[in-house]
Amino acid sequence: LTVPKLVRVEIRYYAQLREDLRLSNEEIELELPATEEDILNRLAQLHPKQAALFLASRAAVEDEYLPRGTVVQDLRAVDVIPPVSGG
Repeated sequence: LTVPKLVRVEIRYYAQLREDLRLSNEEIELELPATEEDILNRLAQLHPKQAALFLASRAAVEDEYLPRGTVVQDLRAVDVIPPVSGG
């Protein structure tokens, strides 16, 4: 049985999220262990106007995307990368 723990995590925003939130980063409390989906859902709760964008985004830890469903036990920083479109 894993006991959840509350930790302070730096969230770094990029592209459209950075523009919409007018933040490059912020510190939040997250309950660990958590999956990428848990992290993005928590951010969507904190910033409801950008909820759809958070739920379409990916989370990266130490320069690598979190594989879907991976459970993170320890965490200090997360990069949140929204979907990118180009022409």
